[in-house]
Amino acid sequence: MATATNENIGIFLDSRGVTIVRARMLGGRTEITKRGTAELPAGAVEGAVIRDPLGVAHAIRSLLRDMNLRPKSASVALGSHGYSLRSVRLPEAPASERRALVRNELEEVGAMPHRSGTFGFLWIPVPSEPGKRLVDAITYYASDSEVDQIREALRLAGLRLDRLEPASVAMVRAYLATRTGHGPIAILCTAQKHSDLCIHDGAAVRSVRRIPIGWDDLLPSLRPASPFYASNGKGDDRDLIGQSGDTAVGVFRHPRRTLNTDFGGAEAESRWPSGTADVAVATDSLDNSTPGVTRSAEAVANADFLGSELSRSIAFFAREHPNTPKPKSLVMLAPAYLVQPLAQILESATSLSIETDDPLAALDMARPLPGQAEENMDGYLPAIGAALDGAEATIPAVDLSRQDQRMQAGRRAPGMLLAGMAGSTLWMLVAAIASIALTVLEYNQRAESTRITTEITRIRAEREPLLKLAAINAAAKALEAKSVVPAASVLGRVAAATPRGIEVTSIRIGTDGKVAVEGDALSTLTMQQFALNMGQSAAIRFPGYEMMKQDERGGLSFRIAGVTRAAAAPGASPVNP
Repeated sequence: MATATNENIGIFLDSRGVTIVRARMLGGRTEITKRGTAELPAGAVEGAVIRDPLGVAHAIRSLLRDMNLRPKSASVALGSHGYSLRSVRLPEAPASERRALVRNELEEVGAMPHRSGTFGFLWIPVPSEPGKRLVDAITYYASDSEVDQIREALRLAGLRLDRLEPASVAMVRAYLATRTGHGPIAILCTAQKHSDLCIHDGAAVRSVRRIPIGWDDLLPSLRPASPFYASNGKGDDRDLIGQSGDTAVGVFRHPRRTLNTDFGGAEAESRWPSGTADVAVATDSLDNSTPGVTRSAEAVANADFLGSELSRSIAFFAREHPNTPKPKSLVMLAPAYLVQPLAQILESATSLSIETDDPLAALDMARPLPGQAEENMDGYLPAIGAALDGAEATIPAVDLSRQDQRMQAGRRAPGMLLAGMAGSTLWMLVAAIASIALTVLEYNQRAESTRITTEITRIRAEREPLLKLAAINAAAKALEAKSVVPAASVLGRVAAATPRGIEVTSIRIGTDGKVAVEGDALSTLTMQQFALNMGQSAAIRFPGYEMMKQDERGGLSFRIAGVTRAAAAPGASPVNP
């Protein structure tokens, strides 16, 4: 990272809005030269699925215009709702064969439908330990429809999709780009329903796994009403007020609905009877004695489960890489208003030292757009990671936009169909003009067909006797051919099949199609060779020994019987040469 890389555009989309950054690496430092956020139309994005590509494209174009940017392409970070993760263990393979190997494994286990879906993967090298032969392929996969919707939204915005990357990978890259000379570290990217743990040894990724515990499972009392933390794209469900000392304060705005009962039923109703209310929750002490915050037994059990899984993952890493120091600290990457509560929950569940520093503070961030409030900071980290395609030393790129050749052909088919429909209007006009001419031609064709049918009937009646005579002659020739004994073919086959040491004394072809060849031989080997040679032609089939004897002088006599391909006619006399 000693030299600067080109400036690239990174985009992150979620239900709250769109975040765009222009970033570069310069002298080992990450610089954000342009940044901005914009709201999306209501319902345009649900989770990571684009429902309104045109509305998203309009928002992207407007934001790029406000940022005074005219890029040709961009990289997109895909939210956690839009992809799945699975780790598969495979034998080491050349780089050119890895993609086919991973796809076959995903299809075999049913993770991806056959011949569809997009995926990318991290190829974790084999540990440099004796007896280690298998590698871990950390695969991220998504559906074709989701990828096509993102590609279409960017196309409508005048952009080409360079790379579609999982948000967790982009966030890890953005975080690692701010750290220099770090040793082994564990990074936990927490989402709503799961958490992705990445262990980096300071030079490369060594382990990635998904833990089925998210912030909804750990902090149910801080769960907003909307599943995507924004019901109308305007931040009405949750705003972050700020942080005072060790206390993070979050405000939840729920339009016209009662407060979540986790805060306390009757008290909640009295504080928020109707309309819109703001509820501030201090999260410096998350236990059941904190007013307004209740952690259920299930939430406590989920925290213990997450802590045990973290400890188990670190222990597995230490066992797989005994020569590499294991991580001592855990970095939390989550929405800003959840970092402190999650860290306090995990402090008692894991022995790792938990870091909660804001990774954006270490970046050289450009000033926000004029008049734009910094209210959606959570989208910057994945957008920055997507833009840093030159920081491959931190974590390799994972591109979910790559589709196999057969999938690309399937996407081109609708475009070709539309092009054909555009030209169909011209063809319909030509067809209308030619319809009168075709009617006339059809009438003339029917008249000509009637005339030809009458002429064929007349000629057939005239030539019927000749046709019958020709049929009789053909039948007679067929019977004659069946009655002919194929003596020439049999004699030729016997002559060609006779090796040295064989003397043929008699050949008989019976009327029933049987062939008998008698003779003398010097040894049984030459007899066997003679029988095999005769069976290699269509003239004699199924040759076999019918008789074989040895005289007082040691000579061998034999008779080989077989049948011809065509049976002889009755009354034919044997042929004896």
